[in-house]
Amino acid sequence: MLASAVAASSNALLKIHDRITFDESLARKLLKRLCEMADKTVPDYESARQIAWAFRVIYHEITPKEKRDAVIEQALADLEGRLFLDLAREKKPAEIETALPDRLKAAAEFDPGYFRSRFEMIAGKL
Repeated sequence: MLASAVAASSNALLKIHDRITFDESLARKLLKRLCEMADKTVPDYESARQIAWAFRVIYHEITPKEKRDAVIEQALADLEGRLFLDLAREKKPAEIETALPDRLKAAAEFDPGYFRSRFEMIAGKL
């Protein structure tokens, strides 16, 4: 009984997913909105990470690798270095424990001005 309910729910979700279309213009508006958020708010460390992650994912999804802007890529790389955006590097518990002091230091030393300056660079290239 429960399995058939889960299957029916999954099938309904798949039907909804099939109707979703990719909208590049909406994605570009989202990128601009993220830049505005970075400019008009004073995010904390975790909020800044979420804004940067969202921007990076959307930008990389809509921009082929060979067409990505070097300034945007450098600004994202700078943010990666400060915000530890690449979680894939830490897969084992021992690696996470080793990285924890650096993560805590980065959160404590988070500079919203630096974050904002990187997004100003990004916004200028969109």
